[in-house]
Amino acid sequence: SPQSFFYLSDVELGGQTGFPEAEGDRSELESSMSLARNMFEPHSWEMEAVEKCFGKFSVKPAKGRAILFYSLHPNGKGDPMSMHTGCPVLEGQKWAANLWIWNKDRDAEKEKLRAKSLSATFINRMDVPCLVSWVTNPRAIQGRLAPGESLQMNTFHSDSFVFRDEGRVRVLARWTADIEKGASQTVNIRREG
Repeated sequence: SPQSFFYLSDVELGGQTGFPEAEGDRSELESSMSLARNMFEPHSWEMEAVEKCFGKFSVKPAKGRAILFYSLHPNGKGDPMSMHTGCPVLEGQKWAANLWIWNKDRDAEKEKLRAKSLSATFINRMDVPCLVSWVTNPRAIQGRLAPGESLQMNTFHSDSFVFRDEGRVRVLARWTADIEKGASQTVNIRREG
């Protein structure tokens, strides 16, 4: 299903749509972080977002511009590269509008997915702690796993998870639920190579 985002105003600085999993232009990172330090609390979501927005791929707002991207692969699995964030406005104002487009009957798809629920037990096999969240909502942390710890969650077929470092900067691992692998699954979290 594609998502589209329409920019209704120009923004002097910030306000981009950032894609923290994609590499991008870092030329404005230091100056933007310096400005943000004067505006936001250390370790706040705004500081995290500024770093991701100016350090990774992002689309700058310009009146009349629109972006379109897909959050799912054609097979229905979540696409981690579509994870995105609204970047804080550092100078000016931002006006924008979202439009979600559904390729299939959304309610029928939900019913099918509800019937395909599964239980996942995540085990952190790394030597560092990690934070567990859905790809589609990375700010909502579902749990923190110290090395060797486990977390049981009920989820649905094709839900995608991301495992980040405690600073929420690096993606350490990813996993997508697949009902074909069983209704109860053990997921050994290992660093992506």
